[in-house]
Amino acid sequence: MHYKKVHLLKLKIKITDMKKQFLFIAALFISILSFSQSEKYTKAMEQLVPAVDTTRDADKLTNLANSFQRIADAEKNQWLPYYYAAFANVSAAYVMSMGQMGMADKTDPIADKASVADAPFMNFLRSNDVL
Repeated sequence: MHYKKVHLLKLKIKITDMKKQFLFIAALFISILSFSQSEKYTKAMEQLVPAVDTTRDADKLTNLANSFQRIADAEKNQWLPYYYAAFANVSAAYVMSMGQMGMADKTDPIADKASVADAPFMNFLRSNDVL
C-alpha cells in the first residue's frame, strides 16, 4: 500500500512539472509571436515615415496614406499609423491645391478621408487621458 502512495505522489509531481514546462513553452511561443508582429510593424513604419517627409506628389502621398491606413487597420492599438494616414491625406490635398484656386471639389474628399483616418488617433489620445 505504501508503494502505491509513493508511486502516485511521484506521478503527480511529474504531471505538475510537465504542466509547468508546457505553460512556460506556451508563454515563450506567444511572446515570440507578439514580438515578431511588432517587429513587422516597426519595419513598415520605418520605411514609410521618411517617405511622407520627402514626397511632394499628390498621388504618391495618397498611396502613402493608404499604406498607413492598412497598417493602422492591422495594428489597432497603435496611434501613429492613424496620425500619418491623416497627415499624408492633408499633405496630398495641400500639394494638389498649391498655387491654384477653386480646387475644393478635389481637395474636400481628401480632407474627409483625413478626418476619418484621424478619428481613431483622437480616440486613442482621449482614452489614454492625453487630451
